[in-house]
Amino acid sequence: MNRCLTVMLKNKALLKGVSALLALTLPQVVLADITIGGNVYGGGNRGDMEGNTSVTVNSGIIKGSVFGGARMANVNSDRTVITNGYASNVKINGGTINDVYGGNDITGNVYGGAWVAINSSINGSVYGGGNGSYTYTDNAALKDDKTWGDFYYNPEELSSLAASDKLRSIDALNRFRPNMGDVLVTLSGTASKHTHILGSVYCGGNSATLRNIDGAKTIDDVLVPPKSHLDIGSYVYANNVFLGSNGENMVIGDTLSRYGGNVTVSGSSVDYSSLDLTDPDVFAEYMKGVQVDIYPEVTFPDSYVDYSSYIGSLFCGGNIGSMYYDGHIAIDFDDKVIIYEKLVGGSNNAYVAPEPGRNAVFNGGILGSNDSEGNKLTLNI
Repeated sequence: MNRCLTVMLKNKALLKGVSALLALTLPQVVLADITIGGNVYGGGNRGDMEGNTSVTVNSGIIKGSVFGGARMANVNSDRTVITNGYASNVKINGGTINDVYGGNDITGNVYGGAWVAINSSINGSVYGGGNGSYTYTDNAALKDDKTWGDFYYNPEELSSLAASDKLRSIDALNRFRPNMGDVLVTLSGTASKHTHILGSVYCGGNSATLRNIDGAKTIDDVLVPPKSHLDIGSYVYANNVFLGSNGENMVIGDTLSRYGGNVTVSGSSVDYSSLDLTDPDVFAEYMKGVQVDIYPEVTFPDSYVDYSSYIGSLFCGGNIGSMYYDGHIAIDFDDKVIIYEKLVGGSNNAYVAPEPGRNAVFNGGILGSNDSEGNKLTLNI
């Protein structure tokens, strides 16, 4: 595989749907003055990719989403050790952009982490991780179905738990969801060109996991643990910023009802899933699909201009779900940023109310053992 191949598309080209997917599954993609009717992927479609990916958008219109990763595949699948960098790289310098993801769509790991650099305004949300905002099925009768087949996972292949274990399927699902083990999201504007994020910013994914799969990495000869890292530059405006993932679609009524419901295949009604989310143990594992399992960090570049960036609310966890780590961490805010609503050390909402026949109750929070003095989290402002 050619790891240095670069594709530049410009001059008012128009790509739609699958054609955009096929044309843009190359290691380095630079887009300028182009209209794309579907998604852009740095990786492939169902085919694992060795090496790194890079997607840069300088101008044009992307009507779908931009993914640094792949669709239903792994990036850096040979698990090459990356020093002073990341496996998936996305840079937005201009254009009309909706959602941006550093990770994969539907399933797959990015081995070696992702860097998402937002240097221009976007209309949607920013995700350092992948997009798992789907309702998945473990029913083999649906694996070839045109509507549901992409969301089929095989518990026997993905989980080492016994077939009789009630947690086997949900364990497999959490392994199937897109995962990011290390992520850096940088936001930056200039005095003459402010960067506005009209959606939200998540260092994690959309109904996807932040779970350590790579171990520590070497940066400038220093061993650094994987992080959910946000770097806030100057002249940035964002309503809500999360160092974790967005699990909102995992707990809405339509999603939860689908897992306990039926669908019609070839004229016959079949169970959509074997998951029983009314079981508290199963539902607790289900919520791990959006849990933050790596350390959060906030930094500012040396060039940061005091009080030039505005954030509505900043959450050190995710939108829905828990944070999990052992010991004590400190999150430092070393420069002067304006947070005009609230700063939260954990997630926005770690509680899910029970619904009879649909789901059990979930009480999350900042989980894991405290340090020897009983401390868990310090915000240094």
